[in-house]
Amino acid sequence: MRSLRAALTGDLHGPDLLESWSLLDQRGEVQPRLQQALALLRSPSLD
Repeated sequence: MRSLRAALTGDLHGPDLLESWSLLDQRGEVQPRLQQALALLRSPSLD
């Protein structure tokens, strides 16, 4: 759940995840945030 929270809110700690998810969904921000997080995971490492 921490990785999902990080993808949606940009932080590992915060308010209830389901409440945050619901609010972000109402604003139409869930899908773009998850797509951005997946894109970051797929990108080559900068190490």
